[in-house]
Amino acid sequence: MIRSQSRRIVNKLLCPAFPGAAMKEKSHTSALPVVCKRRLPHSLLVMVAVSVIFMGFWHRYAIHHASFASENLQGDKRLEEVQASVAVNSSLKLMQDELVSRVNKTQDMFKHALELVQRLEGMAQQKMGETRDTDEQILKRIDKLEQENKKLRILTLQIAKHLTDSAPWKPLKDLSKFSIRGFISEIISRDMVQGPPELFEFPSVVSNGRHLCFKGNSTRNGTENSYMFAWEESFPIDHVLLNGTTLITETEYDYGNPWHSMYNMFQFLYWKFKNNCTDADRLMLFHQSELRREMGNWITQVFSAAGLPAVPEQMSIGDRPICFKRAIVSRLGLGGVPTELFQEIYSQARCRVRVYCKLSPTRPSTDRQSTTITLMVRNGARQWKDKKAWEKVIAEQCAKVEGCRWVTMYVSNMTFCEQVKLMMETDILVSVHGAQLTNMIFMSPGGRLMEMFPKGWLEFAGHGQFIYRQLARWNGLIHEGYWRDIHQPDCPNTADIGQCFTFYKDQDVGIDVEHISRWLRKVLKDFREVNTHFVEEPSFALDARGDYKACACASNYTHNP
Repeated sequence: MIRSQSRRIVNKLLCPAFPGAAMKEKSHTSALPVVCKRRLPHSLLVMVAVSVIFMGFWHRYAIHHASFASENLQGDKRLEEVQASVAVNSSLKLMQDELVSRVNKTQDMFKHALELVQRLEGMAQQKMGETRDTDEQILKRIDKLEQENKKLRILTLQIAKHLTDSAPWKPLKDLSKFSIRGFISEIISRDMVQGPPELFEFPSVVSNGRHLCFKGNSTRNGTENSYMFAWEESFPIDHVLLNGTTLITETEYDYGNPWHSMYNMFQFLYWKFKNNCTDADRLMLFHQSELRREMGNWITQVFSAAGLPAVPEQMSIGDRPICFKRAIVSRLGLGGVPTELFQEIYSQARCRVRVYCKLSPTRPSTDRQSTTITLMVRNGARQWKDKKAWEKVIAEQCAKVEGCRWVTMYVSNMTFCEQVKLMMETDILVSVHGAQLTNMIFMSPGGRLMEMFPKGWLEFAGHGQFIYRQLARWNGLIHEGYWRDIHQPDCPNTADIGQCFTFYKDQDVGIDVEHISRWLRKVLKDFREVNTHFVEEPSFALDARGDYKACACASNYTHNP
């Protein structure tokens, strides 16, 4: 419409002088203005004016069209911005909705959790209440049990008192039993069946868990002393309880003689070594159920060396009964012990005594090439009739052997440790039968013993005359035999064996120079032949002679002051 108006205006301007003149229009597709059919006169001024007018209209048209287009473009941008804003708002709305949804869910979960906590608190309070009820019930039951236990204890004490008042004290010496078997005759002995030293411990199964109790301290009549077994609740009235461990031994002989005391007391050395070096607190001695308050110096020194009680219990408590917390009782001494176990016991005793006397447990290796002969001299009964004759024979035979020396040993003039030292150095021991021969246990294994007797011993002494042959074997020594002096007067009453043995028992011993020389020469030769083979040590614990290199219970060593 704007274009058609513009054409009409142009036509009026271009053809004003020819009104009604027909105009020929170009196709509607042409952008040029229409022209007059009639030829117009050319005039520059007219053309310029027309051009200016035309350009003005055209400029206005362009401005108008551009303004319209700009308005349309700005509208489009605002539309896009609005659409973008709407899209952003929609996204924010979705996020907000999702956040609100999550918050709601969280609130629901928190609500459920709070409800669960409240339920758990309720259950816990319920359980605590039940527990309080259970504790109260338990406390009530405990109180009830304590009351019942108190009543039971009172009843037990009453029963124990009745038992105490009627305690069955028995004679310590049972006259219906023979010898040592009459001591605490209630316990059954194995007799002479071989095995370790027979020791009874109380309380134990043997006494049905009861403790051993003694009453009386008679040193003259064993039947005046009594014993019983009792539980702690039924100990005798006014009793004295001896805590710790008490060693108790019975013998039909005595504790002064080295042989007798050794045979009846060395079982306690075995007990100590085999019980992890256990200490004992006291020692109690009985002879035919009679209390003994002393023992000989020899066994006292050995017990001191072994770390055992060396002073017998005195029992200076009048008529009050005593009960032992723990008692170790022996009746047979070393009876029934096999040879192998004897050798172990004596080896340990020898080791401990040597250390006690501040000597080495073993002999120096240089001693293997030397030989020492010891002539042992007694005081009192059974002496050498002619000591010098014996010394002469020994000196003559020793001079024929390289490295041989001899010495005379006066037992009664030597201290215990001096005797031990000389016995340690001795290879061949020459002696009259007697308790001094017990010192042979301090000789090293492989040594030799030559034993002499007065007349009459073979016929009247019985098996007791062979005890040192047994002791030599138990100690790993070689007993070379006996020589009996037959050049003595006859018994005046041969029909009385007891009287004849008393007559011969303590006679002095003479000498048969030719026989003794020949015998000693043979013993020396045999010993030297064996002694030269002492090269390799047989074990880690023993040296070449068979002595222990270290003693049992080394941490308990004591030394002779």
